[in-house]
Amino acid sequence: MEQRPVCRQPLEVGTTRSRKSAAKISRRRVLLEPALEDQSSLGRPGCRPPGSVYDEVMKARIYVDASVVGGCEDAEFSEHSVRLMERFRRGDLVLVISTLTVQELAAAPDEVRRHLAAVPEACIETLQLDAEARQLAEAYIAEGVISAKMRADAQHIAIATLARVDVLVSWNFKHIVNLYRIHGYNSVNLRRGYPTLEIRAPREVLPDE
Repeated sequence: MEQRPVCRQPLEVGTTRSRKSAAKISRRRVLLEPALEDQSSLGRPGCRPPGSVYDEVMKARIYVDASVVGGCEDAEFSEHSVRLMERFRRGDLVLVISTLTVQELAAAPDEVRRHLAAVPEACIETLQLDAEARQLAEAYIAEGVISAKMRADAQHIAIATLARVDVLVSWNFKHIVNLYRIHGYNSVNLRRGYPTLEIRAPREVLPDE
């Protein structure tokens, strides 16, 4: 009999429950090992059923912004975006998005949105842009890390920070995957008692083929 995938419930990043859960996850972080690449044959596409070998390993939680999904239809970025979205679809990794990401993709062409729609809901964790995330984003702006015109980018960083994801991935090299800004975001995080956030481009979190 086919087993149903384990569903992840959406968490509001500002809640006590989400902080405790995220802290526990952070202590059990998993690197993206090539060994995971060959395990898709152990089950059908989608998140792995309970009782499988996947329950023995805490999957990496990867936050993506709209640029990663949109990159699937961009010749410059499609190779790595498609590979990453496929790993989410197979359930090798947990796709973490926010209501902000969903809003940004609402106006995207159908061919872009279908890449997100192809990932089973059981493999997606959706976070809210709550008051605490908004406040942290405003701190990035006040400290001059990013301008107010790029408030949405600051909010992505804040949401991912509060959720204690393993890594945030983006193709936005100007405002997100930028060494100067990464140092700035994490400086603000540390001074406010939050953990540092790992920020990478999609190609940096994929194993070599």
